Amino acid sequence: MKLMIADVARAFGVTENTIGQWVRQRNLPVHEMNSQYRFDRAELIEWAATNQIPLKFDIFGSGNGGRSGRVSLARAIERGGVATNVTGDSPAEIFRHALEGMVGWTDPQFEEVVELIAARQCMGGTSVGDGIAIPHPRMPVVVPDGEPLLRTCYLAQPWDVGAPDGIPVEVLFILLTPTVHVHLQLLARLASILVDPDFRRLIKSRPDQTRLLAAVRALESGMQESEPAGGA
Repeated sequence: MKLMIADVARAFGVTENTIGQWVRQRNLPVHEMNSQYRFDRAELIEWAATNQIPLKFDIFGSGNGGRSGRVSLARAIERGGVATNVTGDSPAEIFRHALEGMVGWTDPQFEEVVELIAARQCMGGTSVGDGIAIPHPRMPVVVPDGEPLLRTCYLAQPWDVGAPDGIPVEVLFILLTPTVHVHLQLLARLASILVDPDFRRLIKSRPDQTRLLAAVRALESGMQESEPAGGA
């Protein structure tokens, strides 16, 4: 179910006129249906992260797969772990090396996940600026233990992915989730903390998992009051 312009204006805390201006002047992704604007949640969240614009959690509601308990970004990062000095001469090779060492997949499952992420990368850049990208499949995947994970990867060499700001990517957050609903929640949470300039500076310093988790937990705790009761 796509969002209407009034939903998007509320999610960003701006007027509908401002949303129209962003569509025309800032390439806010939009679909026209019966001469009316409709917006895809995933595209909206990715655009917000790229443009470093805060997004309210009102974007999650009925019509998005129902309500569920809150998901934890910190927990997903803890499960995903940190990979350092990731190398590769192609997107598939980079993602393969980035995910190496993670347990719970059979060989065919692992290769399928790598191919899904590489295919998404080929569809369009996943850079959110400042040398950071969020590669992720467009569909749910088989996740070890059925819980989402977010793999933090520091590249050995900068990777030119044609980012809007022209800065080659050096840090990847690879997001893997078992459902579309959880995917959207975690993507929105990650986009929200990436708006914080201090967090972006921290990421550029390539923190270890302990420092990364401490920062994420502190930022995530501040999100609770802005979310609908019961999560969504």
